[in-house]
Amino acid sequence: MKKIILLLCSVIVLNSCGSDDDGGVANSNQFIGQFSATMDAGIQNGVPVDVNISESDRGFNIRVSGAIIEPDIVLTGLLVDDTIILDGCTNLCYQGDGNVTDSGLVEVLSGKRTITFGVYFPEDGDTASDAILFIVEEKL
Repeated sequence: MKKIILLLCSVIVLNSCGSDDDGGVANSNQFIGQFSATMDAGIQNGVPVDVNISESDRGFNIRVSGAIIEPDIVLTGLLVDDTIILDGCTNLCYQGDGNVTDSGLVEVLSGKRTITFGVYFPEDGDTASDAILFIVEEKL
């Protein structure tokens, strides 16, 4: 009888550790995909943009495009807890006239994916204090 109870307990314990357990790692699927958004930057409010977030073996690739976005804003990031933290600030963070200054983040707020980052433009200065804050928020 003891062997049956021990075997039953073992089955229950092993069954509770299902393959769907992720060890506390955030679900990256909540970030990836294409979605419509609005971008606020400087004095421009509500600029419509399209966002594509894809996952690669090195992290996340984030592309923001739109009719008045030339060239596309291209960012890369890494998943930390429930947030994508943008990679280090180099001239590869943003293809265009500016460089990303703040490490920024992508998170889900009230069910909407939101991207926040700063960009400095070389002619305006080259420090974070000279940056224009960009906020890209998903439209539901």
